[in-house]
Order: sequence, then structure tokens, then C-alpha cells
Amino acid sequence: MRVTAWAFSMLVLNPDSSDEQEEVSSTPVNNPKSDPTSFPSFSNRKSNSDSQIFRSSTVTDVKKKKHADDDNRSKSDTQIFSQDKRTTSFSLSSLLHSAKERMHTYFSAPLSSPHKFTSEVAFLSGQLYDFSHEHKMRVKQYQTHFKSKIWITYRKNFPQIEDSLWTTDAGWGCMIRSMQMLLADSLVQHFLGKNWRYRPNRRHHPRYSQILRWFFDDPSAEFSIHRMLEHAKCFKKTVGTWYGPSETAFMVEKCVNNSLTSLHIVNARDGILYKNEIEALYSKDKNLSILMLIPVRLGLDELQEDYHSSILHCLQFPQSIGIAGGIPKRSLYFPGFQGQKLLYLDPHFAQTTPSPTSDIARRSETFHYNEINSLCLSRLDPCMCFGFYCRDQKSFNDFWKRATKHICRKYPIFSIESNRRNLDDLSIDEPESLSS
Repeated sequence: MRVTAWAFSMLVLNPDSSDEQEEVSSTPVNNPKSDPTSFPSFSNRKSNSDSQIFRSSTVTDVKKKKHADDDNRSKSDTQIFSQDKRTTSFSLSSLLHSAKERMHTYFSAPLSSPHKFTSEVAFLSGQLYDFSHEHKMRVKQYQTHFKSKIWITYRKNFPQIEDSLWTTDAGWGCMIRSMQMLLADSLVQHFLGKNWRYRPNRRHHPRYSQILRWFFDDPSAEFSIHRMLEHAKCFKKTVGTWYGPSETAFMVEKCVNNSLTSLHIVNARDGILYKNEIEALYSKDKNLSILMLIPVRLGLDELQEDYHSSILHCLQFPQSIGIAGGIPKRSLYFPGFQGQKLLYLDPHFAQTTPSPTSDIARRSETFHYNEINSLCLSRLDPCMCFGFYCRDQKSFNDFWKRATKHICRKYPIFSIESNRRNLDDLSIDEPESLSS
């Protein structure tokens, strides 16, 4: 408690001090045309760094008005005290909020649990890895594949979200980040292919840099936290509040379906997929790709052990993108597993928001994690969201065959139906009249 109090006091009294956590930032370039997919420059946008919140302007020629009412002298914490020509900008609520942000940033850290590979088979994005022979080579291939996953974490010093004071999502945005990672993995498969791999210190395809820029934390980026929260207003939650898997799945659905034409989100809000609705999409476009999001709750306060084998079975689907879930009070992204261990990417690391003019096609180290961590399946929180990506109708037909077998299990994760029933089609028998 003394350490926490000391850290809080240092953050409040010394706001201009540098952050404790340093990240490898992308090198900015002077010519934004070097990347044909770069966003327009945001140099005219107002900066919201922590130091500016505490900055006040110089006051000169201050004239006090006579006979001022006591009520006019008393103002709320969020108001700015102003005089004629020069003003003194000071807001107690902004100061406290900035200190709160810095506390969240200071204490955010990934969950470290290094994975030790065994001879058991492993799956990653639905791809099988057999470690029974050529163990070292298979492990290296698995590591390269895992490190190619786009790692999206907390960010700090980005433009304020809507009308709030938030310039970081540290402490509350982990579920949004986990869902962004699930979406990013599906976009990599969609635009770059399932066999694409990340190579450090090498210039990558422009589509790769475009995918990363879609997740930049700026209101103009298609899948930024700003855009996602625009679609969260229906939940009537304030910015800075934690969101669940079903809520973030809804945000992703709205963001993608309002921006992309070659990829469509099917959100099974009730845990049921309806074949006729998906076939209706393919009737309009046979080449359409679909990302199915299935938010579920597999227990009340903890995950029921009966679902363990069914969870692993879903992760073996070739169409599997993984799980956006986590453990209590900590969201994680699980793209694969080995044995009873789920391998994860942790968003709980506050990094500086990259510059819009950075050469992201070559320098993107902050979007990839070099370690592989895992945790026991039994620790999983019961609330989670499964993702399945179908590139075309043929892939969907294969998925549906596997799903048909999956629902025959004793404890299936989700359900499938041929058609969604309408209330008008249901026949309700009228109760027989009671005899007197």
C-alpha cells in the first residue's frame, strides 16, 4: 500500500516525467508517399499528451471586477477560470484523470507464463503441428507462425475518445484489443493468405501495412478503438468501462460490415448459426468471405469442465481463428493450443501510439510478440467468443459438415439450425376449456 501511494503521489506531483515502460517505436519518415496505403497526415490534430494537461498559459493584465457575486467566483472542477485577454487553464478533474491514466499505464503488464513444448500435437489457427518427429524443426515452424500473429495492445497518447478525457485504454480496453487481434488474424488470412509469415527487418506487402493502419488509434482508422466505441453507444456505457465478448463482437460486426465488401461478419448473438441466412449471402456473392463470431457463456462463475474437450475440438477446425476470452479480470486472445494448454497473446502492455507517417511496412515490431505463453484450459473464464473464417462457399460447406458433427457431442459449444423460426410460423395449441 505504501508503494502504491508513493507511486500515485509521484505521478501527480511530477506529471512531465517519462513513462516507466518504453516500447520500440516505428521510425517516422518525412515522405508519407513511401507507403501508398498511408493515411492522410494528422499533424493538424491537437495533441493530447499528458504534459499538455498540466500546462497553463501565462497570465498578464488581470483585472479584477468589482462587486462580483460569490456564486460567480465558485466554479466546478471541470470549468476553466478565464479573464479578459489571457487565461489560466487549470482543471482539477483533468489532473486527476491524467494521474489515473498514468497509474493504469504504469501497472499494466502482460501475464508471463512461458510455454514449454512437449511431444503432444498442437494446433494454431486450425493447422496441425505434429511434434512426434523432427521436433526442433516443428517447434521453429510453430514459433514463426505464432509470432506472425498481429499483437494489438493497450495504447497511450492517442486522440481523445469522443467527448471523454481518455487518451489511453489501459485498464479497461483489453477485451476490445483481444477482439481486434481476432479480427486482424482473419484479415491477414483474407488479404495475405493462411501461409503468410512475418519476417523481421524486411519490407512486407502493402496489404500488410494497410491492415495495421486500420487498427491505428485514430478516429479515421476503420477498426480503431474510436470507431469501435462509436458502435457501443447502444450499450449505454461510458468510455473507460470494460466491455464483454458479446458487446465487442457487436462492435466488430458493425465496423466490418460498414466498411468492407469482400468480408462479411455473421454474429451469432444467441449462440446459434442459421444456414439459410448464410446461404442468402452467398446467393448474392459466391466469392464472399465470412467471419462467424459466436459469443458464448459456458458456466456461471467458472468454466464447466464438461466443455473442455468441446473447446479444443472447435480450435481444431481448419476455419478456426481462435478465441477472444481470457481469465477473470484479464482478457486474452487464444489462437491455438497444445494438450490442455491454451497459447495466448496478452494485450496488457501500454505502448505509445504509432505515428501515422511511420514506415509500418518495414518497422512493425510493436505489432508482434516474440514469446509464446500458455495457461491451463481450466483457468479460462466462462465468457468468450469463438471466431471461424470461411474464405468461400466451399470452405463454409466444410465448416458446416464439421459443425454438424460437433453438435452431436454431449456438450457442444454452439448450435446450428437450417432456418430461423418466425413467431408467425409457430402453432400454439389453445388450452382446453375447463369444465364447470
